[in-house]
Order: sequence, then structure tokens, then C-alpha cells
Amino acid sequence: MGVLDFLDFLVDCMCQEELEMADFNATDVARLEAVATDYERRRQSATARLIRRVIRRVQPSNDPQREDETLTTTEAAQLLGVSDQTVRNWTDLKWLPAYRAHPLARRKIPAAAVRQVREFRDQLPGIPNEKRMSDEDAVALVAKQRARKRQGAAVAGRSR
Repeated sequence: MGVLDFLDFLVDCMCQEELEMADFNATDVARLEAVATDYERRRQSATARLIRRVIRRVQPSNDPQREDETLTTTEAAQLLGVSDQTVRNWTDLKWLPAYRAHPLARRKIPAAAVRQVREFRDQLPGIPNEKRMSDEDAVALVAKQRARKRQGAAVAGRSR
């Protein structure tokens, strides 16, 4: 049985809930992890991602190695209804937690954090309109702050 046949079998079993999570031990998970790494080395990332999904599904929930599901900036942006750049800005400002495996790696954002932001955003319609700033007022406020910043920079430039 090839690896892809085995993965198809696993996915079928999981979909039909015939496969108990207890059927997998740490050795099985480690073997699957090694296979996923091997596929990544061969540049077959789609297969590697499928294997990692299987690993997340079969790994015991009380296993301390298990991480919360993570999202890319694109996935988080789609769920939040904002642009990728907005999500990157939020992570840079530490408004949204993110981590990288190494400095050049993609940002990984915990799905739980994205859910919290969505829940908060969904509560916003409950805030009375008179207490919310209109779009026009927000634009005017930003323009006013930028004008002050430019004026301050111009004054600082003259004093030299």
C-alpha cells in the first residue's frame, strides 16, 4: 500500500468515524511526521499538508506537542474580512498574536485568536450608533493628525 493509498484510507475512516484516535500512538504520529517532512523535501507540499492534517486529527488532544490550529495571514484576512496587509500590520503591532518558525518563515496566527477578533467584531453592532465614530469623522481625524505631524516636521526643519 502506497502512502497516498494509506492517506486515502485514513481520511475515509475519519470521515466515517470508524477510526478511533486511540488506535494511534506516539510512534505512529512520529512516522507520519517523518513522511510529511520527506514530502516537503520533495517539494510536494500539498501531500505534506494532507499528512499534517491527518496528524492533527489523530494526535491525542492531551498531547503537549499538539498546537492549536494556525492560519496564514491570507486565511486570517479572509476570515476577518480585511486585507493581508492589515493582518500583517496587526501582527507587527502585537494586536494579533503570530509566530514564525524562523525569521523568513510565514507568520502563523492561532485560529483561536482570529475567532476572538471575530467575536469582538460581531459585538460591535450592539454599540449604539451615537457612540461610534462615523467613517467621515475617522477620515477627518486622520487628516487632522497628519496635518499636525507635517506642521511639526516643518517647524522642526526651520529651527535647524
